[in-house]
Amino acid sequence: AELKSTPQEDLLREVFGGTQRAHVRCARCGNVTATDEEFYDIKCPVEAGSVRGALETLCATERMCGKEQYECERCGCKVDAERCLSWNKLPRVLAIHLLRFRSTPSREVKVNDEVAFKTEMDMA
Repeated sequence: AELKSTPQEDLLREVFGGTQRAHVRCARCGNVTATDEEFYDIKCPVEAGSVRGALETLCATERMCGKEQYECERCGCKVDAERCLSWNKLPRVLAIHLLRFRSTPSREVKVNDEVAFKTEMDMA
């Protein structure tokens, strides 16, 4: 609240803010929708063994079927679909949040796996 109406008001967005796009393709009609949203960190699962692997897992195409079906605007009903994530604009400083807990039907389990990372990474 103290940054409002000051030259620093947009500082966090300028340094840490990026935009990502979720693409969803309907398996029935082929319609593709894209939704953009701002982010300040990227949440990655640690099971991949490396930050690079976690980012690749995060961007992999995911099937939406069964209970996870997509409500297609064009078809007017729930349908199978494919979803993937991409980044439109990366921030100057990229914060990566490692998700170190995995949900099971009965409880949360801490993942203690080692995660490899490089100090620099080409995100192109």
